[in-house]
Amino acid sequence: MPITSEKFKTDYYFKKQDNRNPIVFIHGVGLKKEMWTPQIEFFKDHNVLTYDLIGHGKTPLQKTQLNFEDFTKQLLNLIDELEVKRIHLIGFSLGSLIARHFVVRHENRLNSLVLHGSIYKRSPEQKRVIENRYELIKTAAQGSLFSGFNVSNFFLLSESNHSPSINILYSLSFVIILINK
Repeated sequence: MPITSEKFKTDYYFKKQDNRNPIVFIHGVGLKKEMWTPQIEFFKDHNVLTYDLIGHGKTPLQKTQLNFEDFTKQLLNLIDELEVKRIHLIGFSLGSLIARHFVVRHENRLNSLVLHGSIYKRSPEQKRVIENRYELIKTAAQGSLFSGFNVSNFFLLSESNHSPSINILYSLSFVIILINK
């Protein structure tokens, strides 16, 4: 059942099975925590945490300008509020950039890190395309930064036409080894 942090207004889902460190999933731009439903079901015997980024899903946008420090503080505040000391962190797209930013500042809070769809060595033209997509989404949104916006046009699926969730599930299958330690 999703819960909203009273103190920080972050909408999240936390399933605690035992005392192991949870797997924390961070979604990409224009998405929300529910994108991780197949992974949550797959890792049903593990502690899992997923949440809506600032301005996504049910987490309100309370600033006009955001930076990675805002998203890093959001994650840190959430795990602190939940009294979680260490995490297995998995990020997709924007979530992977946030995860990279988080690990640089809070390495001591991490057990493992998986980055999926992270930006690496993009050309200036590729960067412009991404920036334009972000601006288009931001401009098109009403209320919450991305509420009601059809983000499916912004994903290039693999030749096999798998959904992003299925592709992520396949790419995460090796994580089980790390998490069971």
